[in-house]
Amino acid sequence: TYGYESSFKECNNIQELEYTKGNGEVNNDNVRITEYSKGTLKKVIFEDGIKEIYPNAFESCSNLETINLPNDLEKIGSYAFCGCASWNAELKLPETLKEIGDYAFLGCSTLYGDIKIPENIEMIGAYAFIDCSGLTGKLTLGSKLKVIQDYTFAGCSKIEELEILENIEEIGR
Repeated sequence: TYGYESSFKECNNIQELEYTKGNGEVNNDNVRITEYSKGTLKKVIFEDGIKEIYPNAFESCSNLETINLPNDLEKIGSYAFCGCASWNAELKLPETLKEIGDYAFLGCSTLYGDIKIPENIEMIGAYAFIDCSGLTGKLTLGSKLKVIQDYTFAGCSKIEELEILENIEEIGR
């Protein structure tokens, strides 16, 4: 017998995925398809209503160029977009976002522009934006942010402006 994870086995030429609201999450069960198409996947579309993108969901999808995050997204799991080095866009994080996991955007070097951390985020995971070297200009931190973990913005060498707000209680290495 074949399990769910085998439903799309060897479907290794998929270039576009669209996620509809369903139960409101993109989890390990419904992203297994990316295991077989990491090298060919170019576009991911999320319908509004998706609240969470689970850890490792699109990790190492190195040719993924286009991702539209849902407007009501609340959580991006660890390693969710790690290694998506072809994602060439201005990063617009939804205001509803509450959590960014460790290594979430590691190596997304072609993301560009200013970065605004949404108001509801209290902690950003370790290494979350490491080596996002295309991010430029201003880094705006939300007013509820209390903790910036280790190496969160390491390698973001083009960020030119940063204001540390008094609500920050801890900044890692």
